[in-house]
Formats: sequence, C-alpha cells, structure tokens
Amino acid sequence: MTSQVCSLGFPIFVKWYITSKCNIRCTHCYLEDYTYQENDLPRIFDTIDFLAANQVRSITLLGGEPMVRKDLSIIAKRITEKGMILLIVTNGTLITPALVAKLKASGAVNYQVSIEGHTAQLNDGVRGDGNFSKAMTGVGLLVEAGMNVTLSITITKKNHQSARKIFELAYGLGVQEIKFSAFVPTGTGAGLDDSHSLTPQISSLVSSELWNLHQEYPSIKIVAGPFFNEVKWHNKKTAATSTFGCGAATTSIVINSDFSLSACDMLTEKDRTRPMVDSESIQRVWNEDPIFLKWRGQLLASSNYEDAKNFSEVHRHGCHLAYNVYGKNIFE
Repeated sequence: MTSQVCSLGFPIFVKWYITSKCNIRCTHCYLEDYTYQENDLPRIFDTIDFLAANQVRSITLLGGEPMVRKDLSIIAKRITEKGMILLIVTNGTLITPALVAKLKASGAVNYQVSIEGHTAQLNDGVRGDGNFSKAMTGVGLLVEAGMNVTLSITITKKNHQSARKIFELAYGLGVQEIKFSAFVPTGTGAGLDDSHSLTPQISSLVSSELWNLHQEYPSIKIVAGPFFNEVKWHNKKTAATSTFGCGAATTSIVINSDFSLSACDMLTEKDRTRPMVDSESIQRVWNEDPIFLKWRGQLLASSNYEDAKNFSEVHRHGCHLAYNVYGKNIFE
C-alpha cells in the first residue's frame, strides 16, 4: 500500500531562526555554522504581518539563542498582537527577572527550555559547565511569573534511562509539559561516536517508559514525537493511506536567519532555498520549490535533483532525517 503525503495550501506553523548567535556550544547540536546573522526589525515586522494575513496559527522563535536579541520583546509583541501563538525556544541561561517582565508585558507566555538531563553532570557535559544551574534558575523565574514552560530533552544513549527523573524534576519545578526529542547524528552531532546514537531497542524502552509515566503524572503533558505518536503498535497492513508526517513541508515551514526557507528545522544549513526577496515569496516557495516538493515525495521521477531518491519513504518513519542518517527506522 502506497501512502500519499498530504499538505496544506499554506503552512500554519512557522519555525523561525531569529538569530544565528548563541552563547553556548552544545556538543550534539544539529547546527555547525554560528556565523552571526540577525534578521532586521522592519523586515521581521513585514514577514510577521504577511504570516498573520495568511492565517498562520503559531510562530516558534529559535536560534542560536533568541534571548541574545535586545529587541526580542518587541518582536514578541508584534506576533502576539497579530493573534498568533508564540513559543520561544531557549537554553534558559540568559533569563533574568527584568527580561521575564519585558517578555510577559509583550504577551510572550510560552517557553521551551532545553536541558540534557536531571543533573548538572548529564547536562553540562553537553551544554557547558554551570549551564544546568543557570537553566534551572531561568525555569524558576518563568514559572514564578506564571509562564507556560516546557522542558525539552534530546534523548541519547547516555541519558535514555533518566526519563523518570526528568518527570520528578519537572513536577518539582511546577513545569506542566516535557518534550522528548531523538538524537540524530547530524551537524555538530555527526562528530560524536556511537555512545550517543539511538537504537530501535532504546527507542522501544523510552516509549514504554513514557506511556507508564503518562499514567503516573497525568498533570504533565508529554510531547514526544516518534517516541509517543508514531510508534507502530498496529500491523502495517492496517496503516492509513495518507499522512502529514512530521510537519516538514506539510503543515510547517522554517525561516532561517538569512531569510532563506527550509522544510526540516534540523537540516537548515544543508537544505535551504535562496534568501527570500520579499515576504510574498513564501507562498511561491511553499508550492513550487524543489526542496518542499521533495519533502512531499513529489520529485521521485526527477533525474536532476540528486536528493530526490532519498525521499521515496518520506513521512513514513516518524522522523525522515533520523531514518536517513541511521539507515533504518529506529522507532519501529
């Protein structure tokens, strides 16, 4: 049975790398190039207005580290005033009471703070000495201010047994949501040895543990992508005949710090369009650019796009990037 990749006429979710500058260097980061690029404010406002006019539902601001921008609260206010949901993804180390107050006044109430485990030992080996303590202080300030906070953890072979401790940490902090992502050895992370890489067995263990923890901590929402939503509990013969997959080129688009566009937010350095001339270009790129057609499996017959052959099974395995890099479906 061949599945059809479904997509919307215009994305409803936008992931926006608002700056390439970052104050830390994570050893497993899917980015390699930290050449400083930062979107200028007038162009940002024009793009925000265009996205709102086209009924985009939510914008996620990433980096680099978004909180290095001195005008972050101004950008946030423009997004929230246009009625779109805003999520700020941060490493949490630059959060201060003054910054929290400014962001709260702008309407920015949703935050995702990335850590690598429930202890400084697990976290700082990846994110640098002292950064676990800084992140925990930042989370505390956000929770105290009444913000919605998600703890985000990249699951690797080194930390995959710490899910329960993560829940205990989140519960103690007053955090209401935890996101679990799978480590994919790409970008900077491609230089790590197999001590971080996942296997189907590890993914299965993580999935089972998350289902158990979901029952034990009903007040904490779990966002765990292929660990949770895409695990094949059913026989393949009963699978649906269509899929939206992970969102890449189906429901979501990525705006990079140079105003180029990407489909997958983990492949922005290698899989991006030319920088946009204007905001209206987004619609044309979404509908016509080979990168987005590729991510919908629509370039398979093309002989002049070398990547097309790697997308014959796009959106069938939870994470297509992981499927290609690992050479197998680690979530099945």
